[in-house]
Amino acid sequence: MGWEVDWPQVTGLLVTAGGVAWFVGRAAVAHYLARSLDAHRIALEAKHNTELAKLGAQLAHESDVHRTTMEASNDVELEKLRATLRREAHANETRTAELHRRRAEVVAETYRLLVLAEQPMQDLTHPGGRSSEPEVQAAFTAGGSFSTYALSHVIFLPAHVAKQVEDLAATFAKAFANHLIAGGGWANPGDEYKFNKQDAYIAVTAKIPDQKVALEAEFRRLVAGD
Repeated sequence: MGWEVDWPQVTGLLVTAGGVAWFVGRAAVAHYLARSLDAHRIALEAKHNTELAKLGAQLAHESDVHRTTMEASNDVELEKLRATLRREAHANETRTAELHRRRAEVVAETYRLLVLAEQPMQDLTHPGGRSSEPEVQAAFTAGGSFSTYALSHVIFLPAHVAKQVEDLAATFAKAFANHLIAGGGWANPGDEYKFNKQDAYIAVTAKIPDQKVALEAEFRRLVAGD
């Protein structure tokens, strides 16, 4: 009795072995591909992280450079602004000092001329006076000098002080006109305006001194810089 090959069984075993080999091979390929993909992913992540780190460092550097530039620019602009403010402050101080100096000159000269005009007007309007030509001329010259200078320099004075000076100059002018016209026969009968020496004398001896005292107080405040 000889040994017989069971070909169907052999064929089945071969098929089974081939299937196993194919499966194992397929699994090996899949495993290889998986490892390759992991390795590629890891490499890409490492490269990506490296690029991000480089980009972050570059951005940080550029940010530092930009901040430093801006700070330097800001420092320059700030110093320019400070220099401008210093110049403007100095110019303002200079203007203020010049205005105060000029105002003090105007106050001194206005007051000097006021004092010089007061006595001739009193001499002219005094009831016992004769209103001689020299007295008239002296009062006219002194009063005119005061009025001309004071009214042409009120621009240097505060508005309320300028108004006081203008009122005082008007009082001088009216007193002079009252006395001169009433005493010189310039007024005609029936004239609308009445002039008399009494009004002139009252203005010179009462009104003008009161105006002068009030003006002196303002002048002192101006000279003191108030």
